[in-house]
Amino acid sequence: MKIIHFHRNPQVGFHSIENMYASIRTVLVQQGVSIRKVRLPFTCKSHLGKLLNILYTCFFRADVYHMTGDAHYIAMVLPKQKTIISAHSVEGGRKELVGLKGKLYKYLYFTIPNRHTSYWTTVSNFTRQELIDYIKCDPDKVKIIANPILATFQKSPKIFNASKPVLLQVGTNPRKNIAQLLRAIKDMNCRLHLVGVPSEEERHLLTVYNIDHIITPKASPAAMNTIYENCDIMVLISVNESFGMPIIEAQQVGRVVLASNVTAMPEIGADAAIYVDPYDVNSIRMGIEMLISNADLRANLIEKGYKNVQRFDLNQIAQQYLALYQAIFYAKKSH
Repeated sequence: MKIIHFHRNPQVGFHSIENMYASIRTVLVQQGVSIRKVRLPFTCKSHLGKLLNILYTCFFRADVYHMTGDAHYIAMVLPKQKTIISAHSVEGGRKELVGLKGKLYKYLYFTIPNRHTSYWTTVSNFTRQELIDYIKCDPDKVKIIANPILATFQKSPKIFNASKPVLLQVGTNPRKNIAQLLRAIKDMNCRLHLVGVPSEEERHLLTVYNIDHIITPKASPAAMNTIYENCDIMVLISVNESFGMPIIEAQQVGRVVLASNVTAMPEIGADAAIYVDPYDVNSIRMGIEMLISNADLRANLIEKGYKNVQRFDLNQIAQQYLALYQAIFYAKKSH
């Protein structure tokens, strides 16, 4: 059985999908599975780039073709009975794209690919339902395979700094809701560590509210492990997450998590996090204060976090992908 992993053209600062599938390939190759990585030569920013990627895809032959994310449109030249597409997010089809642009995006990235794939994989039940609702596809062809926790992140107990805790915010995409977080922690004796590049508004609020903070524009997985180790609370009050990787990374390291009670976050964090209303400043503040003041609660959440991340074991996730590859391979052979 020959498998191809198609990857998008590299994007500066976006490597999570590539790192994840590299780890999955390592596990499966050690078991004797033949997987080839193919990187698309052009970005998806222009229609010419998309067209050239489609033409490039035509030259490859395999038993299973897996589009690992973002360039779904290449499926239009792949054999349906051999093709899998992984949708890591749907987000309503990128709501910032309106009118003709929005319709074209849906057509190229979801409608046409849906006609040319045997299976979609999604990273959460929330994203699975979002995909089904968005393109009205057959629910039986959408399989949930979660993101794995990578070996980079290791258990590292830490004495909680109750007098001035470090709050960690990973990512600065607008959906991360950082301005609301800043409003919630103003006048709170804490330090905020932001990983990413904050907007002008967020920089302004950091100054106006006189919030003690650190900004790390980007970090490697190894550096992120150290950042998690040095924090006291990981905060993720996004208004939309298809998965919420920082939740399980923080839990793996052994840090308490405060997350939003919307989209996929309660599904991923399970009973090992505190959930708040991301639209309510008081709810966010009260959640943080509860974690700071209650040592028993923190200890309980950390222990539950260690148990929760077992669901995202790399070997287990790799076997789920292998089972899907085998289902396609043997179904093809039976015909």
